[in-house]
Amino acid sequence: MRSVNLIPNQLDKIDKEILVALLKDSRKKFTDIAKDCKVSTSNIKKRYTKLKEIGIIKNSTVIVNAKKLGYQGHLSLYVNVKVNEEKEFMKYVRQIRVATTYHVELNENYNVHVLMPIKDMNEIESRKQQIKNHPTVISLKANIWTQIEIFPENLSALLQ
Repeated sequence: MRSVNLIPNQLDKIDKEILVALLKDSRKKFTDIAKDCKVSTSNIKKRYTKLKEIGIIKNSTVIVNAKKLGYQGHLSLYVNVKVNEEKEFMKYVRQIRVATTYHVELNENYNVHVLMPIKDMNEIESRKQQIKNHPTVISLKANIWTQIEIFPENLSALLQ
C-alpha cells in the first residue's frame, strides 16, 4: 500500500478524488469512495484522517435550500466602513440575525461584504437602510441574487 503522508500542495489523484466526492456529497460512504477509487476502504479512511489533520478538510456541512425556508433570494451588500471601524461595524452586523456571512478587507472601494437572505422584495430597502444607518458606514452598493448555485464538481479545478 502507498504511503498516505501528505504535504498540502502535493495531493495525488486519489486524494483529489476523495475531496471531489465529498464536495459533491459530504455524507458519501467511504466504501463507495473506495470502490470509485479502486482502493481499500481503510486506505480512504487513512487519507481522510490525514486530510483533516493537515487542515485541507476543515469540516463537513449541510447546504440548506433557503427557498424552502421562504427566502426568495440574497441581498449582497458591499459596504465602505470608516477606517479602523470595521470591528465595531462587524459587531453590529453579527447582531442582525439574518446576516449569514460577512468578509472584511475587500478592496479600495468597499472593505466589508455582507450577505443576507431576503423573504421578499420589500425587505431589500429595509435591510439596506438598516446597514446604511450605522454611523460607521460611508457608502454601500447592493446586489440581489435570486438563486445561488454551488457546483462542487467545478471545485476540482482548484485541486489541479
